[in-house]
Amino acid sequence: MASLLSFSLPKPNIIKATSSPPATPTSTTLSSPEALDEKFGRKGIKFSEYNNIPFVELTVRNGSSLRLKIPDAHVTSYKPKVYWKDDGLEEILYTVPAGGTDPTKSKGGIGLVINDATEKSSKGSLLSGYEWTVKDADNDAIDALQVELSCTAGTLDISYVVSLYPLSIATAVIVKNNGRKDVSLTSAILSHLNFKKRSQTAINGLQGCSYCSHPPLSSPFELLSPSEAMKTESSGWFGSDNEDKPGVWTKQDVPFAMLKDKLSRVYAAPPSERQKPFFETPPSNYETLDQGRELFFRIIRMGFEDIYLSSPGSLAEKYGKDYFICTGPASMLVPVVIKPGENWRGAQVIEHDNFTTNIRREFSLPYVASVPYQPINVDYLEGEFRGHGVTFEDIGDNCVAKMGLDSGSRATLMLPSGLITSYKVPMWHGGTVELLHTSVSGDIEGEAVIQGGVSLALNCKNDNEVSWYPSTWALRDVRGNSKDSIKVELGRRNSVAVGRDGFDEMYLYSPGSDHEIYGEYSFICVGHSAMLKPISLGPGLIGEEADQAPATFDHIQCIRS
Repeated sequence: MASLLSFSLPKPNIIKATSSPPATPTSTTLSSPEALDEKFGRKGIKFSEYNNIPFVELTVRNGSSLRLKIPDAHVTSYKPKVYWKDDGLEEILYTVPAGGTDPTKSKGGIGLVINDATEKSSKGSLLSGYEWTVKDADNDAIDALQVELSCTAGTLDISYVVSLYPLSIATAVIVKNNGRKDVSLTSAILSHLNFKKRSQTAINGLQGCSYCSHPPLSSPFELLSPSEAMKTESSGWFGSDNEDKPGVWTKQDVPFAMLKDKLSRVYAAPPSERQKPFFETPPSNYETLDQGRELFFRIIRMGFEDIYLSSPGSLAEKYGKDYFICTGPASMLVPVVIKPGENWRGAQVIEHDNFTTNIRREFSLPYVASVPYQPINVDYLEGEFRGHGVTFEDIGDNCVAKMGLDSGSRATLMLPSGLITSYKVPMWHGGTVELLHTSVSGDIEGEAVIQGGVSLALNCKNDNEVSWYPSTWALRDVRGNSKDSIKVELGRRNSVAVGRDGFDEMYLYSPGSDHEIYGEYSFICVGHSAMLKPISLGPGLIGEEADQAPATFDHIQCIRS
């Protein structure tokens, strides 16, 4: 098997940079799992069949695995080991049935896209109507596995190598032009990655990169078509229309690109800049951050000039409850030109060290300035207060507590604002009537503004006569049951003022995720000190009163709520 690129990853020793001869007719006609296993089966490499479609499954020593559908070279599953526990495997690809009349088709996953760009009117897939066959497979002590597929599309010979390692997956393509004319193509390796929560999805590593709104390349594996990807969302709970128009270039000025809203971008050097002797290119790698599962993955591009990134926003609900993004290396804006007899190579590597280092990645979420709190853990609330007739649902960074009695009465409470947005009472005719008037609108920044309902008007003043009112509440307790009555108790988030007298310094320590060693609750260590500059006491001195008393040091710390 030919090694396509020099990956910075472990490789099977037997894979060398050679010029492999074309596949023999025997290899191209192998289709049954038994025949494929007999010729290409290795330890960790197993061929199977589903709905008369051949698949190959790769599994390395630590349990990480992938599943590849052979006829269309579609990676439909990648489960790396990311946790120390025995069953610490996690599916990170988002793959769904394609629907329609063909039950064997699927969308999402990792898909190779190669489109014809030789003529302006010709933008279809170069792979349409062609099928892939297994060309070679090999392993290295089941710590490195590779399967090579091949496809001939017109004058192009295409090889696609899928490699699995304990901590990474690599997909590499090589296209050779056997014709007599130049071939222009646009290409990408697009990965659809799933995330636990929409509000906790982000990309890191693209700060300072130029980008513009741009549709994805058309692909048989796409979840959102180019037109769907570019369609804007109206303002609302999650809605955002803050993307620039296509063709308008912007530089990302923040470390993290938050992906809870809908967007479709290409990060690249603008084509006009590429005519200059020197220009900035996007980085060779960046990271996906899944705060919900506390996982991150590094995506490395090789041979491609651009990076494509999209998030579906509320359109993700079209496919289920999970959230996903589409991203990967691409050559979209400037087609790749392959001259006769030459070839072009490109690759993507998805790697991680969640398992080896157990690092917990944190990233800041963009909250409204008046809401200085972390997202509410709905799963924790469900587990802690289950069985009282109350259910919890997350809405972005907020949470809704829904109370229901067997009699039919219903109430909805927003957290952490404490606003009661709905109260429905049963009527004689068997239905319910909404008694509260609540409206939802958007402010100039696209954030949801809720008005009406039932709210607490509590005006407070501090020692300086400055007025304030509590706007965030914590859920303290839920009592009762759905048969008789339900009581939800909220409390003001605790805060204390720490005063000092006699000390010149203040010490502050926060353990971060290390607090989990001691229990589920976080803590800080804070207090006044004299650490940097020691206190010097002369014999029998209190300040300048040299002979009145033994040497002492007076200090006070006062904590008040």
